[in-house]
Amino acid sequence: MFPEKATFGGYLIAHAKIAKNGKHVNIIVNGDGHYFWDIDTLHVSHCPLHTSLVCGGYGALGNEHWINGLGSPDEMNVGIRAIDDLAHVSPLVWPLVTPYQLGLQLHFSWTNVGPLDQKPVCGSTYLYKEDYSSITQPFEDEVFCIETDLKASTVWRFAHTRASVELSYFHTQPVGSVSQDGHFYLFTSGWDEQVGYGANGTPRSDVWIVNLR
Repeated sequence: MFPEKATFGGYLIAHAKIAKNGKHVNIIVNGDGHYFWDIDTLHVSHCPLHTSLVCGGYGALGNEHWINGLGSPDEMNVGIRAIDDLAHVSPLVWPLVTPYQLGLQLHFSWTNVGPLDQKPVCGSTYLYKEDYSSITQPFEDEVFCIETDLKASTVWRFAHTRASVELSYFHTQPVGSVSQDGHFYLFTSGWDEQVGYGANGTPRSDVWIVNLR
């Protein structure tokens, strides 16, 4: 049972993910940000939305670290922080591409994290169909990986997702997962609507695999 001292103010839980070492749980609460539950001590830390802690959006858990999109001044401003020190954020992408772009959505996968949380984090980006017209700058609708050891800022760009994302259909998002050896990235996409529609008229998505080597 979740400890009684942690309250969610009436908000609904969206997702819950456990750290790779099994010591922390990240609980994403709609409209209220992220909670980090230390399983050994039962201590809960809150990383709220709309504060200087910039704790919005999707993220990825390593063993002792959390990565998420910081949101501004550009959507590819991605940061890493220790779970036990949420206020100390180190940027992973610099310099940011200009002109800055907002509205780009990011999903992360860090299955290949490694024991020291220093393996690249991978992910995909997309724009909702209503906001999308054409690709105009780097990182739009792409599969990418980012260096996490803070020795340098390296972003590897591998492919376009070609996902026509419709807000009403979650499965049209190019949500992906990197393999544990870091060699492959699997994601879903309707491939610019070329895989067609189901019998009930909903858009279809197929699974695609990118070789990252």
